[in-house]
Amino acid sequence: MIPKVVLDANTLQLITALGTVVIAFAALALSVLQFKASRTHNKLSVRPLLVLDANYDPTVRGFGLSVSNKGIGPAVILDFRILVDGKDETASASHPWAAALKKLDLNYTFIQHFSLSSDTAISPRETLPLITADRDQIKDDMVHHMKNRLPRIGIVISYASVYGDHFTVRHAGNSELLSDKEWTRV
Repeated sequence: MIPKVVLDANTLQLITALGTVVIAFAALALSVLQFKASRTHNKLSVRPLLVLDANYDPTVRGFGLSVSNKGIGPAVILDFRILVDGKDETASASHPWAAALKKLDLNYTFIQHFSLSSDTAISPRETLPLITADRDQIKDDMVHHMKNRLPRIGIVISYASVYGDHFTVRHAGNSELLSDKEWTRV
C-alpha cells in the first residue's frame, strides 16, 4: 500500500508559486531565443554580396573591371584599395588609378577609371565600373600590351551591411577572382 501524503495549504501554495516561476523562466528563455533567431534572420535578409567581375581582354565587349552587389541589401563602402603587383597604390598617391595605370604603362586617355569613396552605398543589383575602355579606340598593337598588364591590378573593397557587419572582397590581380567562400569577414 502506498502511504497517503497530506499537504497543508502553505505547501501547496509554495509548490504552485515555484511552478509558476519555472514556467516564467522557460517562457523568458524561449523569448530570448526567438529574438536572437529573428535578429539573425533580419541581418541575413539585408546582407550585401559584392562581386568583382574582371574581363581583361580588350577585344571583347565588357572589357574592364566592375563591382556588383548580388546581395539583398545595400553595401556601404568602408575602404577601397588599388594594388599593383600586390603593392597598395591607394596609400601613396592622391590619384591612385592614375598612379597604377602609369606604373603599368597604361596611361591611355581612353581608359576610364572610377574609385569608390567611403560611405558610398551600392544598391542591390547595381553594377559600378571600376575601370573601362572604349573598345573602338583600342588599336591592335595595344591588345597584347593591355592583356599582359591589366591583370597585375588588384582590388580590395571593405564594406558593411546596414546592420554594421563588415565584409571584404578581393580581386587578387594575376590570379583568378576569389569566390564568395574565400571572402574574409573583418
